[in-house]
Amino acid sequence: MGKMRHVSQTLNFAVKMSGWICNTKKDKKRSCNKFILAIDQMISLDSLFRLKQNDDLFKRRCKWVNGPLIVGAGPSGLAVAACLREHGVPFVVVERADCVASLWQRRTYDRLKLHLPKQFCQLPKCPFPGEFPQYPTRRQFVEYLERYARRFGIAPRFNESVERARYDETCGMWRVRASAGEGAAAEEYMCQWLVVATGENAERALPEIVGMAEFAGDVAHAADYTSGEGYAGKEVLVVGCGNSGMEVCLDLCHHGAHPTMVVRDSVHVLPREILGKSTLYICLECICFIVLVEPYEEL
Repeated sequence: MGKMRHVSQTLNFAVKMSGWICNTKKDKKRSCNKFILAIDQMISLDSLFRLKQNDDLFKRRCKWVNGPLIVGAGPSGLAVAACLREHGVPFVVVERADCVASLWQRRTYDRLKLHLPKQFCQLPKCPFPGEFPQYPTRRQFVEYLERYARRFGIAPRFNESVERARYDETCGMWRVRASAGEGAAAEEYMCQWLVVATGENAERALPEIVGMAEFAGDVAHAADYTSGEGYAGKEVLVVGCGNSGMEVCLDLCHHGAHPTMVVRDSVHVLPREILGKSTLYICLECICFIVLVEPYEEL
């Protein structure tokens, strides 16, 4: 800090002196150029001191990204990468798993299907294949995403987990630190634009329930559930009634289990289809006919 303060004070003094000399000496141009050069050198030195104080920037291996850095190779990350590719913008995608759409491939149950018609779930520039059903299965959706990545030449850097990302005002860049696992040297990406596409369900949310530690039965998160085969004839309590909770209850029933669902508040349950049409599609059609009329002002 002492060196930085000294450089700043010297810089201020040089600015004042440059104005005085340019006004009093005959060789204005030569004197001003000398002082401007000195000021530039001091600014560079001041920036160097500030950079040196930022962690171990000069010790860690750094990679320059000539374009946006995209964190996550799920549907959102792939969609952003494809759009950038179409516009000729270079990018880098990092993914902590060893495959695209890792949540769909590693943390979903067997009976999972898209809950919306495929036309509402397709990614930009590439519709679903015509032979796919209206509600593609998990395997079909993963196949679609893998084809999507190959079509647009998206090659994520797998097994790189982002540990920290922060904006460095000194150099006007994002500094993103990623690691390939324990024992591997951390790398730091330097980029102007950062796209975080890690997903809203990337981490398990397991609530703390009083008495759970003394419970003698099995406790599992929906992310670890694959099939109800092992629950036949058992009483199963399902906490939560989102899409996963509903699907798990249905799957348990199909496998001979006896599920009970607990919900903390009242919910609105809608069927997926009405008269053979998607509920979402019907809602969107109804919105098109809604006319908002502004009331007349009283005179």
